Amino acid sequence: MAQLPPFRQEQQKLGLPLAIAGVGHLLLIALLALHFNWNSYEPTPVAGELLDAPTIDVSEVKQIQKKARQQKQDVQRAEQEKLDKEQELERIKQLNDEAERQQQAEQKQLAEEQAREEVRRKEDEAKRIALEKKKEQEEREQKEKAEADKKRKAEEEKKRKAEEEQKKKDAEAKKKKEEEEKKRKADAEKKKKEEDAKRRAQQEADLEAQMEQEAAASAARQKYIQTEKQKYIGLIQAKVKRNWIKSSETEICIVSLRLGADGTVLDVLSSSGNEAQCRAAVTAIRKAEPLPVPQEPDVFDEFRNLRLPFDPTKP
Repeated sequence: MAQLPPFRQEQQKLGLPLAIAGVGHLLLIALLALHFNWNSYEPTPVAGELLDAPTIDVSEVKQIQKKARQQKQDVQRAEQEKLDKEQELERIKQLNDEAERQQQAEQKQLAEEQAREEVRRKEDEAKRIALEKKKEQEEREQKEKAEADKKRKAEEEKKRKAEEEQKKKDAEAKKKKEEEEKKRKADAEKKKKEEDAKRRAQQEADLEAQMEQEAAASAARQKYIQTEKQKYIGLIQAKVKRNWIKSSETEICIVSLRLGADGTVLDVLSSSGNEAQCRAAVTAIRKAEPLPVPQEPDVFDEFRNLRLPFDPTKP
């Protein structure tokens, strides 16, 4: 069983004595009202009445005196009883007043204790409510924090997945771009190789054609130069032979000359053959200056160092 508060225990301790005192007080008041009549009491006459008696009887006097004393005693006893009753009533009244004061004090104390208990209860209730609110607030904050963490984690997971997906897409796009770039480079390289091959083939063909053209031109030019050379050699030989005095010798003479652009003989480099024939040939060459030479530089290059054969057997 739950223990009662202190003021309830004190109330239980004081309840029984207060109840007994109250019942006794009510009984005493009721007895006094029923058995004692203060206005109906009259003292018995004594001396005045005896003086009027015609005869005096000592025994009667004694009896009367005894009766008077008895009455006086009764009066005194009645007065004493009245006084005792008054004192008793006063004492009971004081007791009742004291009991009432005590009851009021106890009630006041009880009320104060109840008020303090109510204050404590309200404080405890306020504390309990505050604790519950705090607990609810903490639970709400924890729930909100948990929801926020859950939401944050979900957003982070979503962001992570999005980033992974984006990275995957970027990687795929990069790979695709690299493959496309690789294919483009391969195609470009292939195309470049094909174009280079075509260009080289064309260049080779052009070069070959050019070389053929140049060879043909060179051959034609060489043919022309040789023709011109033979032509001017013939002209030189003809001019020299007009000044050449032939001997009876039949040996061929070859003279090597260095000519100038104007046909002058800059130097006689050498001669081979019959010595007399060669001297006659050199003399004829000097007399024939300036020798006829071509004016075209590339043709004249063939005459800078010229070898002229002289055959006395031919006209």
